[in-house]
Amino acid sequence: MFTAIGILLFAWVLSAVSFKLLLTNLGKIPSSYYIAILFFTTLTHLSRAIRWRQLLISAGYKPKLGTTILANMSAYFVNQGLPRVGEITRCTVLADTDKVPVQTSLGTVIAERAVDVICMLIISGTILLSQFNLLYDFVVQFIYNPLLEYYTANSLKFIFAGLILLCGLVLFLLWWRGYYRKHKHGFLSDIVKGLLDGLLSIFRLKNQWAFWAHTAFIWFMYFVMTWYWFDVFPSISSFSFTQILFIFAVGNLSRSIPIQAGSLPAYIFLVSKALILLGADVNEAAALVLIIPGIQTLFYIVCGGGCFAFYLLLRNRGEWRAKSQEAD
Repeated sequence: MFTAIGILLFAWVLSAVSFKLLLTNLGKIPSSYYIAILFFTTLTHLSRAIRWRQLLISAGYKPKLGTTILANMSAYFVNQGLPRVGEITRCTVLADTDKVPVQTSLGTVIAERAVDVICMLIISGTILLSQFNLLYDFVVQFIYNPLLEYYTANSLKFIFAGLILLCGLVLFLLWWRGYYRKHKHGFLSDIVKGLLDGLLSIFRLKNQWAFWAHTAFIWFMYFVMTWYWFDVFPSISSFSFTQILFIFAVGNLSRSIPIQAGSLPAYIFLVSKALILLGADVNEAAALVLIIPGIQTLFYIVCGGGCFAFYLLLRNRGEWRAKSQEAD
């Protein structure tokens, strides 16, 4: 379903532009730009794997850097079709390769994501609030008014869906209450303990400076990968530094919406609208919002898919099991 949404939004963006001009714009871009973005993306994910490994070490485990990278890239591949399922996938991969309990590694993943969310809110919030008038115009024109119109036309459907969700939540809480009473010891308590060990790993880091240095580097690379393209197209190259920061902030917020494949649908919609609001040519805005996530998606499919396939191949051969028995 999420992949279908992404395809529909790709089609929606293309329907508003001249396909011939879009291809012309894409053809004008030197290959060095594509190579640079792939290089920046590789550095970013290498840094992410090292940072995650630091949390795992502080939780009492020492996975190899190679298998940590393998697990991390496998997660990004899975996330392209199944949002957030990749987070479970990378924990499962490490459980096979380095015998890190899934619940503990999942706790470190949650801790890592919490750090990124806080950084995103601080960075993006500061940027957007410093340009409040522009933010207000953007929200009213492209978010509030369209949502209000859609809700007005479909209010009964929203009320019905809300009631169903509320009933589902109540039933789940009642089930969970009964389940917890029966299983509060044993397996469930082990899961909770593992999650807490992973979550608290951030407070037990021996090299705090290294963890935060990697975090700063990752976010700097995110900005570089946005800024780097702005001198490619004429109508966008004239953007001021503050306008580029605004696009960067909108892109960050759009990627944080969890119910989307590879973070593409919301990014394509919101960033293209923000570019047009700032005066970008429609065709050049479409080219930009397709290029940046397009290259990264290709990277995840090729590199992440390769890592995931390599993991499955060795797992089917019993490679990890054999190494575990040797270690024992």
